[in-house]
Amino acid sequence: MTKIIGHRGAAGLALENTIKSIQTAREYNVDAIEFDVRLTKDEHVVLSHDRHLARVSINPSKIAELELDEVLKVELFDDHRISTLQDAIKACGDTPMVIELKELGMAERVLEILEKYKDKSITITSLWHDELRVVRKQRPDIPILVRDQLSPIDIVTTARQMDAAGINLNVWLLNPLTYYLAKRWNLTVMVYTVNHKMLARFLNKLYPNIMICTNRPDKFKRKRQLLKQAAKKVKQLKRTKATRKAAVK
Repeated sequence: MTKIIGHRGAAGLALENTIKSIQTAREYNVDAIEFDVRLTKDEHVVLSHDRHLARVSINPSKIAELELDEVLKVELFDDHRISTLQDAIKACGDTPMVIELKELGMAERVLEILEKYKDKSITITSLWHDELRVVRKQRPDIPILVRDQLSPIDIVTTARQMDAAGINLNVWLLNPLTYYLAKRWNLTVMVYTVNHKMLARFLNKLYPNIMICTNRPDKFKRKRQLLKQAAKKVKQLKRTKATRKAAVK
């Protein structure tokens, strides 16, 4: 079955990599939530896709040049704040997570934090394969997804050599040969970023059982509230049928 992953939380519905974005993704009952992490100057792990803050705030500072207390004071657009990894994990609740390491030299720090969350379902991905090797060596119980931007064929070999759980590709790099090789070696395939139903349907037919990362989970998933309402109606119908059968007897 194809799985729907909230990209940077739900980046098309709330500011990416924020607690609000994560909470919004959870509202749509996604199969997992993906977000990006970087290190501050004093080596705290915070959520951010870019090296700098210019795209999500009026502050152009680089995260690596700021200490945690400075980072947390930055006002992002729409009155959001930067989140720490710990707060993001708590916000995800029981929803599985895919954490992307955005820079070199941060795997060990991330693993230190994850020691407190061994009950959580967490997968780690990165373009930096040396970081994934650190994860594989120190925490073989944490699945890794090898990411690549250039080699949709070689990535399968790399993933096998690293004993990875799967691969993580731009959707336009996925091709029948890569999919065939990945499935032959029991590798999970995650693609990003798919925001249209028609493309998702096409992918589902051509490449069944992949993980689709999307900014718009609302296009693929119903809100939990609606699911609960539907389940309640089913229960009511069952009770009504049971009552009628009892009356007939």
